[in-house]
Amino acid sequence: MNCSLHPFLSSRTARSCIPALLLLLAGAVPLTAAALSVEELADRLVDGELRFLIDVRRTHSYAEGHIPNAVNIPLEHLQNRRLPRIGEVIVYGDGLGQLDMEKALQYLAEKPGIEPVLLEGGYAAWETRSGVTTAKETFRKRSDPTITYQNLRNNKDSDLVIYDLRKGGGSARESLRNHFPDARIGTGSPEALLPSDRGRGGGASLMASRRNPLLKGKAPSTDELIVLVDDDHSSAAALAQRLRAGGLKRVAVLAGGEFAMEFNGRPGFERRGQASIKMPVPGTDNPDEGTEENP
Repeated sequence: MNCSLHPFLSSRTARSCIPALLLLLAGAVPLTAAALSVEELADRLVDGELRFLIDVRRTHSYAEGHIPNAVNIPLEHLQNRRLPRIGEVIVYGDGLGQLDMEKALQYLAEKPGIEPVLLEGGYAAWETRSGVTTAKETFRKRSDPTITYQNLRNNKDSDLVIYDLRKGGGSARESLRNHFPDARIGTGSPEALLPSDRGRGGGASLMASRRNPLLKGKAPSTDELIVLVDDDHSSAAALAQRLRAGGLKRVAVLAGGEFAMEFNGRPGFERRGQASIKMPVPGTDNPDEGTEENP
């Protein structure tokens, strides 16, 4: 469901507010932070309890679509932006591991009178579970979300799982663990995560949709951040499109695939015949901002 301003209802009883306490050390990142699930955010929107929602993605991503009524303050501007003492603030990023959300939480926690709460899974999780955004339906082809080698190495999400689409079997899998030792490696095909009965409504689905009009009738089979790695980028991009079309939006492709791993994520691109793979600069989500280096 797409919208520009969704008519949120406010007929529910008030829910207890989730604590937004952040324990900070001087100059350190947050030790703990309150978090909110997509389902909890949807309930609060319907109940009219939302105070302030900040989208820290880049401006062009925000313009393509965002959670209704969210305010855009890109991460690179967040530290220096003055905010009123409004108490609880819900903050979200892309949900694809492209942004340092610990830094976003720290910047907000340092502001007087601000209590940041992280939306789990970010915008991608909201797209997957809700789909109520400001995005307009268009036939314009969108680029596949990518994650850089360095962002993947630095990602601390416990729900991240990497699927290896490269040829090579066990040796390829072992090399993946060498590069990303803390990540979980998925087995089988991620297409098995797609719901087999999508499009066929059921009683439970109808009840779920009545409980909250902002949520899809059926929850996704996984809320994990899925990262696809392949040899030449093309097979991962094609699979990412199928997964996103099937309703799983928390899917990213390792920019450059095997080439990025071979060169430990150094910016550049690989030419294979007439094809080229452009590597985004770490910290961006736009391949057009990448650096080109002639091999």
